[in-house]
Amino acid sequence: MITDPKPKQYCYIFGASGDIGLAAAKRLRAAGLKLVLFANQHADRLRAESLLKNELIIELDLLNSDEITATLSDLISLYPARQLLYAAGISHYALFQNSPLEIQDQIFQINYRAYAQILHHLIPVFLQQGGGDCLAIASIQAEDPASMEAVYAASKAAMVALTRSLAAELGPSKIRFNTIAPGWIDGEMNAHFSEEEKKAFLEDVALMRSGKPEEVAELCHFLLSDAAAYITGQCFRIDGGI
Repeated sequence: MITDPKPKQYCYIFGASGDIGLAAAKRLRAAGLKLVLFANQHADRLRAESLLKNELIIELDLLNSDEITATLSDLISLYPARQLLYAAGISHYALFQNSPLEIQDQIFQINYRAYAQILHHLIPVFLQQGGGDCLAIASIQAEDPASMEAVYAASKAAMVALTRSLAAELGPSKIRFNTIAPGWIDGEMNAHFSEEEKKAFLEDVALMRSGKPEEVAELCHFLLSDAAAYITGQCFRIDGGI
């Protein structure tokens, strides 16, 4: 049982120990937001950050739907959410016929179903408090799917479609939904590609370089701030010009 309620509103960040999630957590905390940080692996990476050491850090397996429900059921009344950033995700680079259903289920669970399940828990909170801001990290693959990434692209496209539909559905309730579609961002997600593969990809990028997690974090901060209060239902590409 989670205790120690605080009379504040919080930004929930899922996938907070990943490169984009961590950069966003640091940027949002620096802007004054109180955070609840979720990570399955590398939670120690969050605890090692001096800026985040006083934030609530929860280890959560997003592959486990029962664990998601149990955790959020205890949490949301004690730490009411005002913002949601879903930065969790797993990639998959393989021929479609070499992607068994078990692997596809895992990818869709992390990249789409867990996000949808979390929204099921948080939307009533947003409705009760008169509004909320939701942001999810998708991918340029959602709009421009490439060879060898069919399953990953489909999962991110589902995320974008859900977000756009909910923006229309819940806009009258002052709940905003947006997604960010990064291109090549340096970090663990793209670590399995060789330098030659990275170079070939960047040849099609107008700025001729890869992106940084901190650059995505700046866009996260803007879209979750009051400065973006009139923006909803959008998917923002941050890809260096492809």
